[in-house]
Amino acid sequence: MPTFDEYTEGNFKTAEIRRPLIKRNVSIIASNWLMMGLGDGAVVSYLYLYAVQLGASPTQVGLIAAARAIASVSIKPLGGYLADKYGRKAVIVPATFATALAYLLFSFSRSWTHLAVLSAVQGLCWILDPAVMAIVSDSMPLEATGRYRSYCDAGWWVGAILGPSMGAWVVSRRGLVTGTRTLYVLAFTLFLAAAFIRLWLIETRKGPGGRFSASELLRDYAEVVPPLRRGGIGKVLLLRVLAWGTVMTVNPFLQIFAVKFVGLDAARWGLTSSAAMIVSLITTPFAGHLADRWGRGRALALGGSTRCLGYLMLLMASPSNQWLVPASIGLMNSFSPSPALFAMLGDVTPSEIRGRVEAIGSMAFSAFNALGSPLAGRAFGASPTVVWVSAAIGMGIVVIIASNRGRDRPKP
Repeated sequence: MPTFDEYTEGNFKTAEIRRPLIKRNVSIIASNWLMMGLGDGAVVSYLYLYAVQLGASPTQVGLIAAARAIASVSIKPLGGYLADKYGRKAVIVPATFATALAYLLFSFSRSWTHLAVLSAVQGLCWILDPAVMAIVSDSMPLEATGRYRSYCDAGWWVGAILGPSMGAWVVSRRGLVTGTRTLYVLAFTLFLAAAFIRLWLIETRKGPGGRFSASELLRDYAEVVPPLRRGGIGKVLLLRVLAWGTVMTVNPFLQIFAVKFVGLDAARWGLTSSAAMIVSLITTPFAGHLADRWGRGRALALGGSTRCLGYLMLLMASPSNQWLVPASIGLMNSFSPSPALFAMLGDVTPSEIRGRVEAIGSMAFSAFNALGSPLAGRAFGASPTVVWVSAAIGMGIVVIIASNRGRDRPKP
């Protein structure tokens, strides 16, 4: 078995050295994401109904969601710094154990304030996000990043598809409160198992180590600014933020539009959502393959085009044309831009700053979402047309920028 230095030297330059790394780390991440998607998918479907049963008002439900988001945004810069300074596993493994414990504590909640505090704790556990994205990118050869990332995404989609169904089955038999608490115990078990499995990850970065210093943290992030400006990293981050920021900002209004404006009943909406996830599960590996073979820019342009056309189709949806809603959502999920965006950033980001770059990207995305969501809400209240046109324009910009990148596939 190659040594740690052989793994890290020369960006895994030989197939013989990197093959065990790819096999183990990618397999672990893919299986982890399936387990986590299953546990999280089961509880997220009932978290806010659980909060209402514990006495939360609509405003307090919003505070529960805000507590998690604020804690997550505030901690990720530290997570990126620690991942580059001490190594990826040094952040990933303890934080995964902490996440599992947070899920267990949710099952003992007796008031909405308990949920708000635990949501903030869970948000702090997301300190691991930059490290996870960094080790995933470190572990994949540049010429196959899109394909291997799509395999990991497929694992998550399987869990996300099965999780809500499992949650519905448990809640239907044990009631909302008892059933949701049971689901949190199940999520704890799955995340705890994932944490133990992550002990077998192969470390991909042996950082400089040393004592933690707040001033050093600021200096380390200052060192990332020149590559962001001159190395192309900043442009790719902006492209990723625009693409996913647009999608995540308008997604909450799809359900309201389908049910309240177009007239789909809740059961048909549920079937539409499940079908869309199945489409994503099937097509994501194909999207990753094209990102590697056809080029990152071209694959991203295709993924952006399906989203853009899907939003435009919603403009024609009405009670007499209800079929346009599932058709548009199916089209939007027919070709994921995720593998191309992930591979594009991995192509231009050196391993030694990857954790901090991921943290910056995550913060930018959260800021986009935090600013865009209230604006989208006000626009949707005035006219859903404004939201869908704005989303189509945003994805159209992504398509134009991505198309201009040409055949940017790295050579094997």
